[in-house]
Amino acid sequence: MEVVKEAAATRLINAFRVRGHLMADLDPLGDEPAYNSELDPLSYGLTIWDLDRHFYTDSLSRIRGAHQATLREMVDLLRETYCGKIGAEYMYIQRPEEKNWLQERMESPQESVISQADKVRILDNLLRAEEFEHFLDRRFIGQKRFSLEGSETTISVLMELANLCAENGVHEMVIGMAHRGRLNVLANVIGKPLGQIFSEFEGNIDPASAQVPAT
Repeated sequence: MEVVKEAAATRLINAFRVRGHLMADLDPLGDEPAYNSELDPLSYGLTIWDLDRHFYTDSLSRIRGAHQATLREMVDLLRETYCGKIGAEYMYIQRPEEKNWLQERMESPQESVISQADKVRILDNLLRAEEFEHFLDRRFIGQKRFSLEGSETTISVLMELANLCAENGVHEMVIGMAHRGRLNVLANVIGKPLGQIFSEFEGNIDPASAQVPAT
């Protein structure tokens, strides 16, 4: 029976890593995430009487610094990690070292992967990117502009990379990209004046600008 319970706890841990994002609290209107039986301890034969029993923590032991923890502690940590305001899906990664690197940092109860200040900054980047696209959509109807809509997180990623480069003494960044999202990157990452971008939609091209033809 003990072996069966230990195996059940290990399966539950793995289920949260694989399916936890399906119960992440992502709805801004406050609706509860849909129930998922794979994340219910009862589905593995674990009951409320097992919550305060100690189990081997599988790879969670690397984080907690102990070989055992109560089922309650493990479930609370897993729910906080995978079913919070940010969903994480990474178990499809084929390289074990990359998967373990993410796992160790996300499941650490001592540190948050993203601080509150980081979250506010990321939200600001997303809002700037989204509103830029909305303005172009309303102001330049039918104009070909290779919208970034649906991929606004690109702006936050590029901004964070630029900040990391600056903090580590990098003198130059080279960004190569397709047309999709180019204007948004120019406006919100490179810092090209919005007035100049909008003017070019009217056909007022800066003669000092140049494009290198593809080879």
